[in-house]
Amino acid sequence: MFKNISDKQIEKALFCLSMIITITLGILLIYTFDFTDNYNLLFQQDTTRVISDISEYVANHCRVGVHPLFLIIVQPLYLIINLLVTNKMITIILLVSLASSITIIYIYKILSLFSDNKLTKILISLCYMFSFTNILFSSSIEIYIFATLFLIILFYYFIKKMKNKEVKNYIFVILGILSIAFTITNYMIFLIVMFVLFISKQIHFTKVLTIVLFSILLTIDFNFIQALVWPNAPFMLRITYKNENIYIDYNINGKSFTNVIKNDLSNGLIANNPNLNVIEGYAYNNANYCIGFQNSSTLKTILIVAFYILCIILVIHNFKKNAHTNLAIILALLFNFSLHLVYGNSDAFLYSPHFIYLIILLFGINLLEEKNKIIKTFSNIFLVIFLIFEIILNSKVYIKMVDIVSHILNYRAVYDNLNRVIYFIIILLISIMITILVYLIIKSIIELYTNKKTKEIIKFIVLIILFKIFFMGINYIANNYIDTNFIMKTNDEVTSYAHSNLENKYREDYIKLIKYKNEYNNFISKYNARKVYNLNQEDFYFFGLANRKKLVFLKTGLYDIDANKYIYEFETKDFIIIPNLYTVIVETTSNDFIKIYENKNGVYFEKNDVSEVITGTDIFINLYEFNEQEYSEIKKVLYSEILFNIKNSKVYPNLFVYDNVWYRDAALVTMVLKETDNINLIKEWVDNIEEIYDYQNSGVKETDNLGELLYIISVVNPTNKKLIEKIKKEASNILKENNKKYLTGLTDYKTRELYQNLWYKFGLESLQEKFKYDLKDLEDDYQNLTWWSNYQTKNNKVYDHDYRYPYLSMAEYHKLKQGSFYVTDSLYPLSWEKDASEADYQKLSIIGQSYVTNKISPTHSWHASEMLLFLLDETGNLKTIKHG
Repeated sequence: MFKNISDKQIEKALFCLSMIITITLGILLIYTFDFTDNYNLLFQQDTTRVISDISEYVANHCRVGVHPLFLIIVQPLYLIINLLVTNKMITIILLVSLASSITIIYIYKILSLFSDNKLTKILISLCYMFSFTNILFSSSIEIYIFATLFLIILFYYFIKKMKNKEVKNYIFVILGILSIAFTITNYMIFLIVMFVLFISKQIHFTKVLTIVLFSILLTIDFNFIQALVWPNAPFMLRITYKNENIYIDYNINGKSFTNVIKNDLSNGLIANNPNLNVIEGYAYNNANYCIGFQNSSTLKTILIVAFYILCIILVIHNFKKNAHTNLAIILALLFNFSLHLVYGNSDAFLYSPHFIYLIILLFGINLLEEKNKIIKTFSNIFLVIFLIFEIILNSKVYIKMVDIVSHILNYRAVYDNLNRVIYFIIILLISIMITILVYLIIKSIIELYTNKKTKEIIKFIVLIILFKIFFMGINYIANNYIDTNFIMKTNDEVTSYAHSNLENKYREDYIKLIKYKNEYNNFISKYNARKVYNLNQEDFYFFGLANRKKLVFLKTGLYDIDANKYIYEFETKDFIIIPNLYTVIVETTSNDFIKIYENKNGVYFEKNDVSEVITGTDIFINLYEFNEQEYSEIKKVLYSEILFNIKNSKVYPNLFVYDNVWYRDAALVTMVLKETDNINLIKEWVDNIEEIYDYQNSGVKETDNLGELLYIISVVNPTNKKLIEKIKKEASNILKENNKKYLTGLTDYKTRELYQNLWYKFGLESLQEKFKYDLKDLEDDYQNLTWWSNYQTKNNKVYDHDYRYPYLSMAEYHKLKQGSFYVTDSLYPLSWEKDASEADYQKLSIIGQSYVTNKISPTHSWHASEMLLFLLDETGNLKTIKHG
């Protein structure tokens, strides 16, 4: 098969096939739908921004800093094509299609350096052509297809050099510039290639160094020229790149690895079914919606796993035959994998073009070198099967994606008026005509370059005129006989499609949830908090603030924690937890709508708009609302977590895992209650305190308890002179017993004298009494938790506190504004503690066995208080805490 067909003819056929597909899909997607004001819909792509970067001289070229030569390379090409096409979107589609189709040619060219087996080379090239990465990024508008093109050309010349074929050094200089031109991190791939050329002794070290330096210097020069020509393009040496921190998360964990594997190495080849997510506000706005991926199908999983198993077998079996080439590809893969573990990991699919061409080359090169007939035959059969299902599955995903887009974005009237099949056929015929004309023009340019005769010049001019006439005709028909205006979508049309029954029925409530979600994400980004993943693996919500009956929403009903029974049971079809409204809404399998919510008067159960207050919860609470405050929604959630852990006027760190009060946690909660005018919630407990130690850490008398209790008394009942004197007498006894000028003893099983004395100082001064101890030589690892003290320590060392006890890092960050603190990846609960020595986690089994197994307390009063007090302080709303 293909014996009488040359490689050149196959390359031309692949080019034309790619052009027809990408132009057709591009017109169907980018030309048909209005992306004028959309930045996120297509898997978080910045579609609108890239369109403006390509086509508008004075656009806001804010991201060109990380795509250093994008404008100077692409905009002139755009202007040339647009002179003939005179339609912005078609011009961009044509430009992207050309880049994608040339990429396919170079994939085939690389494979041709290893074998004459045309069938296998075609199959591998087609596997790349129909990969979801190539389909999407060739028919939508992103810069990655350009970046991929020049990286593949880089590997083509690298492999030619490895094959001892003549490649001039200036070629590598140009490729170095083109590598960095579209994505700044791609230069690392170029450096990897140069490193392998050096260790393989293909290029001498001094020449490698010269190539690298020249490529960097010329890139800077071209970037400087670009900055002079384009008014909004930044000069790369003046950019701090600090904005890139919003895409970076150094907290590498299992989810980081999963994201890269799933999104880049799997969905890049065969995509999962797409779904629509709401990422910002509820009201209609294109920026609110984003297509993502659902779970993988069994068939897709089998195909991908088989592909990679076969790839690994082929690489192991044939690695030595092209050791340096394989090494370069594997190093490039490892670099990209490592980079995307921390950079843009949550939106990893955007970076799949950095991987897929490498995977295809690794698979293809080693298959072409395979000598074992059984493995080779099996691999070719598998490739045929893989390709068939790749086309089928990715076509289904693409159709579904277009369907989602059609429900969200405005579309052209012709799309609405014509039968979809007829519309597709028209686009296909236009694509074929454009491809024929483009192919003939490129062929004419090549002939003109090699044979500058009058005949070729005339032929070229005629083709250009025909191309121009063709588009003049298309534009005339479109403008005069076809209604190409965009049809507007109504809010109801969009929301009814984009949102569930619950989201539509409880619209205003859902808006508040999205507000909270955005607020939380902005908070994490602003403070560069360290995100901890998978702490919360169950769906639940706690009701029963302060001294009310304690309840928990589970998917099976509303559960009375104290009575150990359900008070309402239902079969949940769908539900939404809105923690900043103290609300859960449920749609049952019997199509009932249930709303459980808590306010200042009690907890209410509402079914089909009929509500009743739940017995035992109808206790009035002065529920502080944080109105007009920044981060108000986060504050409400933290506040609810604090109040839930108050029971019978006592403050518990977590009322499930602890049976008694801890003064340390209670002191921080007291600060919150003082700020929110709710001291009465714990007054009964404070009035009846007799013990000056809480004895909660294995019965140890912890010295910091003295100051903590003094502070609690100062706020709740400063007239309790008897208890105050008892504490002061205990302090005097400690001084005498230890013959020191300050308090000493244990806190969390260690001597932490500065922390203990600063608490005592704070407690005394809160009672308007003087503190006389000498602390100048003291320091310990808890000293920076005392943000509420104005005492200046000698050492402001940042301690790396464990994520299991997040209140420590939160308090330290509050004081020093250095280091970082931990946050959870879930919206509820926000506070936690893990692996506490004195906690009994068995009682959490009613919420979920994962909390028992992993020893996690969901909600923790100390952590929630530290976080809330930090936010109040940061936003200028901390009014009553006096620094001692």
